[in-house]
Amino acid sequence: MQIIYNSALGKKQELIPARSGQVSIYLCGPTVQSDPHIGHIRSAVAFDIIVRWLEFCGNKIIYIRNITDINDKIFQVAQQKKSSWWEISSKYSNAFRDAYKALGCLDPSYEPLASAHINQMIDLIDKILQAGKAYIAKDGIYFDTVAYKDYGILTNQTNDKGLADEEDFSEYKKNPRDFALWKFSAEASQKAFPAFSSPWGEGRPGWHLECSAMAKTYLGETFDIHGGGLDLRFPHHENEQAQSKSVGWGFAKSWLHTAWVTQKGAKMSKSLGNGLLVKDILQKTSPLVLRFALGSPHYRSQIEWEEKSIENSQNALSAITGFVSNYNFSKNNINKSCKVSVDEEFCEAMNDDFNVPLALSVIYKQIKNFSNLENKTYQNKLGQIIFTELNILGFNPLEFANSKNNQSSADKKTHKILDILITEYLNKRSEAKKDKNFAKADAIRQKLVSAGIFIEDKSNGEQIWKI
Repeated sequence: MQIIYNSALGKKQELIPARSGQVSIYLCGPTVQSDPHIGHIRSAVAFDIIVRWLEFCGNKIIYIRNITDINDKIFQVAQQKKSSWWEISSKYSNAFRDAYKALGCLDPSYEPLASAHINQMIDLIDKILQAGKAYIAKDGIYFDTVAYKDYGILTNQTNDKGLADEEDFSEYKKNPRDFALWKFSAEASQKAFPAFSSPWGEGRPGWHLECSAMAKTYLGETFDIHGGGLDLRFPHHENEQAQSKSVGWGFAKSWLHTAWVTQKGAKMSKSLGNGLLVKDILQKTSPLVLRFALGSPHYRSQIEWEEKSIENSQNALSAITGFVSNYNFSKNNINKSCKVSVDEEFCEAMNDDFNVPLALSVIYKQIKNFSNLENKTYQNKLGQIIFTELNILGFNPLEFANSKNNQSSADKKTHKILDILITEYLNKRSEAKKDKNFAKADAIRQKLVSAGIFIEDKSNGEQIWKI
């Protein structure tokens, strides 16, 4: 039985899909105004693990992760850089895709662009107006939060004027909490601001409207899980739910929110100047280490990023990398994408709201037992289980070994230098083996493994190294 923490209710509950054997998920993707930092990517890594586990359990997954390419923040960046809004959104959409791929995130079922769903948004606005839950003002069309009695139910907030949606500030709104469904284009002549046609006049959609329209398009009126970062609960997710349910849609049955990545207690944010860019971190460490740093804590636990975060992740990975480095694939008849049944304790951990830390503790215990097993049949079976569990979490080092990003920006010259240095260690290891000084040989291998270098011993004595 899969248990999840429904943040709308503030408690755990059983995941009962709307359709048996199928789980539908909508994850709020990025607003593409800048390069991704680790705060942006944390949700993607967490949901990648969730999707991998639910799929392993036999569910068909419909996973939608959108790209918000229509947003006033993007248009403002375009103006500052004297560029078109579509150039900015395209550039940073690609940057996010590169980051997802580098960190081993599986592709979603579909990755819709807001700009490709204007007609669906206009249709939803029309429905909201007909339901009497919106009004037309001088500068746009606004959702009437007073007219919708359940406004605030997702985040347990009252209709307090002091909690206004700052992104949709307007002197023409009836209530500070009202939010824009459509913004009329006073800037239609400016290149940086797009203007789309609608029955009410040229303009652009409000941010909250976009996700409601896209979720309905691909997942229907009711779907299983809506996810995103904790900072999106209000006003974004509150407003999404209000406008969707105001027209009779069931919308999300459950809400899953990932906690923040913070530095010195402050949420990772470009505006605060504390954004650690993914591309910069990958210049200094491997994608596996960064994925582990973001994916190994429980998705609802806050990650306090500090100078030793990468070092701590490398140390925590050493048992896994050591196990993989020592495993003889050809002898044990196993492949990198092994998929067999998993340990019962691992299963219990993942079924309990995707408890990755507990699942990892099971893996560490298995790796320790693996080394002590004398029965090779049992050892091989346990090895297969460990690899399956690592694949579920996306922590299998072999899946990153040949990644283009694994060498960061290192060119052929840098790789050649590394080869010279590492080969020197490998030669010393070979000499130690010939002298039957196995303690020294193991110490050399462990030193390389701790540095993120994986050693594969061939039957002919050749040693192959990979980062």
